[in-house]
Amino acid sequence: MTTLATVLNAATNIAIQGPVATTPTLGTINSYNASAGAQAVTLPSLSLLNVGATMIVEKHLSDTTANAITFTAYGADTFEDLSTALTISQAFEKHTLQVVQPVNPGTKYWKITQSTRQKTALASGPISVQTVTLNGTPTGGTFSLTVGGQTVTGIAPTATAATVQSGLTGLSSVGSGNATVTGSTGGPYTVTFTGVAANQPITATSSLTPGTASIAISSSPSQFSLTNTTSAGTTVTFTVPPASLTAGAVFRVTLNGTVQTNATSGTLTFTPYIQGTALAQTAVMATQGTNAASPFQLEYTFQVRSAGTTGTAIAKPFGIIAFATPVYLGSTSSSTTTINTTSTATSTALYVTAQWATANASNSLLVETATVERVF
Repeated sequence: MTTLATVLNAATNIAIQGPVATTPTLGTINSYNASAGAQAVTLPSLSLLNVGATMIVEKHLSDTTANAITFTAYGADTFEDLSTALTISQAFEKHTLQVVQPVNPGTKYWKITQSTRQKTALASGPISVQTVTLNGTPTGGTFSLTVGGQTVTGIAPTATAATVQSGLTGLSSVGSGNATVTGSTGGPYTVTFTGVAANQPITATSSLTPGTASIAISSSPSQFSLTNTTSAGTTVTFTVPPASLTAGAVFRVTLNGTVQTNATSGTLTFTPYIQGTALAQTAVMATQGTNAASPFQLEYTFQVRSAGTTGTAIAKPFGIIAFATPVYLGSTSSSTTTINTTSTATSTALYVTAQWATANASNSLLVETATVERVF
C-alpha cells in the first residue's frame, strides 16, 4: 500500500530543520535536529488550512540526544484527543499529521494518522518538577508563564530564579510557598510545585528577541506524596477544552503507587472533578490498622451524560490496595452531577484529589505514575 510517507520519501521532499526551530510546512517531511538543545515549535493555524492537509514531523536520525522537540498547536487549536502538544524525543521518531473536521461545519483538529510511536495520553504525571529553557540566545524582549489560567507577564531573558519564583508564587493558582525555582540567571529554570499547585502544567508565551529565540518547557515525572496532612492534594490534572465536552465523551484517569497506614489510620478519600466540580462517586479506603507500604492502583472513568450550562457527568472508580487483607476501592453511586460544560473559567479542569481524614507520619500515599486519557 502506498502511503503519503512513501510518496514523500520517494520524492525526497525533506525539509531539514537545524538548531533553530521553524514552523513545519505542508506536504513535506520536516526533520528536526535538537542536538543543540530542546526545541519548541508552533504548528500552523488550523483556520488557515484545508481539511486533509498533511505534513510529517520527525526527529532527525543523526540526533541521538534525549533533547525533546515539542510541537504545540496554534492558539486554541488541539489534536483530535484534545491535547495541545506533541513531543518527540527519539531519533527518527516520525508522526504524520493531518487536518480533520469530523463535522462540517465544525471544529478542525490535528489527527496523527501514522506514527512510529503512538500518542494516547492527554496528560501524565505527577509533574511537580518542570524546566523552563530559553533557546536561541535571546538578547531582549520578554516572556510570560501561565499556570492554572493565571499569567506572569514581562519576564526578562536575564531574570534570576528568585524573580521567576516571586512571579509564580504571586499567582492565585500557585500561592505563597507552593513554588520553588532554581537555576542560573537567564535559565534554565527548574520549577517545583507543591500544595495546590502540584501537577499544574506551565505554558509559555514568547516575545523574546531576536525572532529566532524561543522558549521550551519540559517536565520531569516526580512522586506525588501525601503524608502527615489532612489537606487534599491533586494527583493529576488536565484542562479539557469546553467544545470537546460533548454528550457521551469519556475520559480515564489511572493512578499507581503505594499506600501505608498507621493503626486507626482514618479514611483515605479520592474525589473526581470535572470542570472543577466534584462528582458524587468518591472512592474511600475505610479506617485501617497498621500496614506497610503496599502497591495500589485506582482507575476512574468519567462520562459526560449531557452538555450545556446544566450538563451532567458521572465518574466510576475501581481500584485495589494490596494490603495483607486487600482493600477494594469503588462506588455504588449512580448519581449524576450538574456541570457547566461550556465554562472557560480557569478552574474548569478534570482531576482527582486525595485526602486523609487523620494526619499521621505513617499515613502515606505515594503516586508514582498518573495518566489522563480520552477514551471516546
